[in-house]
Parts: sequence; structure tokens; C-alpha cells
Amino acid sequence: MVKSSIEELFSEGDEFGNTVQPVLKHKYERGMFLSINNYKESAPDLISNLKDYYKSIEYWLYGRNPSMNDIKVLCGKLPTRQKVMDIIAAKGLFAVAAIHSYDRHNQRTGRGSKYNIDYQHLHFYVYGAHHHLADDETALSGKEQHLQKLLMRTVKHKPHSSLSIINIKPVGSGKYFYNDNIQPSTLYDYLLLPQQEPSRQCVINYLADTSAYEQSSYPLFYIYKQEQSQCSSAISLNQISFSVEV
Repeated sequence: MVKSSIEELFSEGDEFGNTVQPVLKHKYERGMFLSINNYKESAPDLISNLKDYYKSIEYWLYGRNPSMNDIKVLCGKLPTRQKVMDIIAAKGLFAVAAIHSYDRHNQRTGRGSKYNIDYQHLHFYVYGAHHHLADDETALSGKEQHLQKLLMRTVKHKPHSSLSIINIKPVGSGKYFYNDNIQPSTLYDYLLLPQQEPSRQCVINYLADTSAYEQSSYPLFYIYKQEQSQCSSAISLNQISFSVEV
């Protein structure tokens, strides 16, 4: 099966060619997709900054910085259904991070990278932000730009890079409107799709690079803020292990 590009994932119209789709109550009610064009960063570099990215998103929404010790990062292991449901019920923020390698630049299509071929970049799926965002399009546009500016502090990028190196898209509003039909009651099952329905074309499988795409060598990272009473010591890079196929 041919891998869909990000543009195809979020193209107008559904997978059946229909251009008219049901209207969502909020642009990000099914989640937010972040695609970051990191410049010459390796997987260990990206992993070491996952908490910083999550912290910036929390600050963007709530106007306060969470303690790094409060942020939980799980490598390749989805939290329990109860944990995820508790976060949703509390209108908290749940994020999934994915590390992808850059494709070699293709002159014919214009896709890929000329300078980052030996490096990786990040994608995020973020659920729960819509509870804390206005639904007015003008106000929302300003908030999106604010998030780009906050994330730029962590992203390694070329000098004078524009905010466009951070792409923000609503999940479940483009080509795969029906494949990304995510509600609070179905979020956990959606997060299980890379294991249970890897051939399904949808955002979470794109992140996981399942058989519907290119089968990534990197696991997904699940990130959320835990209650202070449940906090353990902050995760160090040495505590995160995964296998990479050569």
C-alpha cells in the first residue's frame, strides 16, 4: 500500500470523494496533529526534549508551566484505559509523539529533505486542547500562531526559519473524516489501532508508521501530566529503550 503524505491525510473531501462533511462543534474536538520539521536532530535528541514540547503545550493552554517531574512519558506502552479515561474526564491533555526519519529528497515530487536525510523529526497527536480553546476562527488562528512560537523555542531549526516549520492541523476533518471519528468514549480504542488495525489509514497509524505506511523502527511515546501524589522521578534518556532495525 502506498504511503499517504501529510497533505493527503488532511486534504479536502473524504476517502469516497465527498466534499461535504458533517460540521464539528470544535475544530480540534477530534484532536490536533503537529508536524515539526526539526533540523539535523537525531532520535535521542528528540526524545530528550519530549517533556519540553509537552510543557510548552500545557503552558499555551493554561498559562502556567507544569513541573517536569509531573510529566509522564511512556515509551511504546499505552497507559491503561482507566488512566486515559480519567485524563479525558478531567479535560486534561493527552499526547502521542512519533519519531520519523526524513525521506531522501525527490526532485520529481519536491518531497523529502536534501540536508536531513540522516536525521529524524517529530509528529504529535494531541487530544483535549479543544476544551480550553475558543471556537472563533480569528481567535483560534492567533492561538495557533502562539503555539508555533512557543514550540520554536525547543525546535532546532535553521536561522531565520519561519513558523511554517511547525504545521498544525485538525484531526478528523479531511480525507479520513470517517476513519478518524474520535470521541471521548472511543479515544482509547483509536489509540489501539496500530496494534489492532494496522492497515487502516488514519492519523494514529500514520504516526505509528504501521503496515498502512512504512513500518517505523521507533515506538510511539505517550505523554501526559500525572497527579503530584503519583509522580515518580523524571524519566532520563537512559531509562527509555527501544530497538532500531538497521
